[in-house]
Amino acid sequence: MRRPATLAAGSLLGLLLGACFTGEATLGAICKNDGQCGLDQACTSGVCGMCRDGLVQPGELCYGASSEELAFGEVTDLLAIDINEDGFKDLLAIVNDDCEGLGGSCWDMRLFVLDDQGDFQSLELFDKNVPGRVPKMSIANFDGDGTPDVVAVVVPFDTQEDASQLAVLYDFPNVQTSLDIDIPVFANTLEAADLDGNGFDDLLVAAELANTLVFVPSIGTDFGVQRIIVTDPAPRLATPADMDGDGDLDLIIGSAATGSLGVDLNDGKANFVPQTRQQLGAGMGVSVISTADFDSDGKLDVAAIVEGSEPIVALFRGLGNGLLEPLDSLPAGSVPVDLLTEDLNNDGLADIMIADLFEDKLPVYLNRAGSFPDRSRVDVAAAPLTLLRGDFDFDNIDDLVIGNANGVISVVRWEK
Repeated sequence: MRRPATLAAGSLLGLLLGACFTGEATLGAICKNDGQCGLDQACTSGVCGMCRDGLVQPGELCYGASSEELAFGEVTDLLAIDINEDGFKDLLAIVNDDCEGLGGSCWDMRLFVLDDQGDFQSLELFDKNVPGRVPKMSIANFDGDGTPDVVAVVVPFDTQEDASQLAVLYDFPNVQTSLDIDIPVFANTLEAADLDGNGFDDLLVAAELANTLVFVPSIGTDFGVQRIIVTDPAPRLATPADMDGDGDLDLIIGSAATGSLGVDLNDGKANFVPQTRQQLGAGMGVSVISTADFDSDGKLDVAAIVEGSEPIVALFRGLGNGLLEPLDSLPAGSVPVDLLTEDLNNDGLADIMIADLFEDKLPVYLNRAGSFPDRSRVDVAAAPLTLLRGDFDFDNIDDLVIGNANGVISVVRWEK
């Protein structure tokens, strides 16, 4: 067990899971009552299993609980960061609020660690809130020294202004050097990854409305000349991933304006070649994109939240050459704003969890050999906004973290 740190007091919110579909009497089946499960099994968290037995078994969906609540401003992003470089991750959150005296929005970062009693405690990282709003941050290694760096994209008060700023914090959280980089777009999000193959993580910023990506290359101790990439209108990005098996990171891009989705293949030097787009229909717009190998064929697939009159999560099979084909479509709730594509029930298959801003429940679709016939729901605090999984209590089991628009940060421990 990692030696806990001692910080200012804080608290967290506990959660329970609800059921919604029935299933057959096998471990991991979706259920409504114990009678639908096998001998010596119980219908817990909407899934047949033996929860509360202290064991993690494939097929179970056993959520633990925390008994505390920690409230701040709007929580727009969460990251897992190894601040001590010891293989253990702590939780980093971006918090946005309205600040008196600043004339508008302001932001801060908070770090969460375990105290001596095993409870999560919070540390405010800045002495005062910083003007602007941060929709997204990222962890990277810009200078190649192995110590994690953090970058946040800061948008101004005036949403009509075509300018934003990247706040780069080297050697986080013991920041001795920082850098502000002006970028010529009103930013929606950013991603950090080594896109040009020089061993240093670069930055890619997507515009809110323009058909623009801004590529900011890292050259080690500084950043090189920015490059404007013309792309789909109102581009939305997934974390860069190798979509054609050639070893470099490609771009997965959706359009919030036209509802298109596709891949730009990387030549290894950050020159990107657009591939055929999937067209999702008039009045549709892509807002969030994630990748996972849903059908276990060794090729990355794509999941995207698609906004429209009835929001969906659209699934696409990756063909291994940068092309996509439709795989499935799942109801996404009222106002879906984030999704996880990870193995939630320890059966080796990537499942899907959705954050619905207008609900206090998270839809969970369990993967059954590449299809998603089963759904459970996680009861949470109102207005879930961003999702993260990671082992933050150091028991070798990933926990669920939820950041909410109403300011609550929740950490739910998986069964030990």
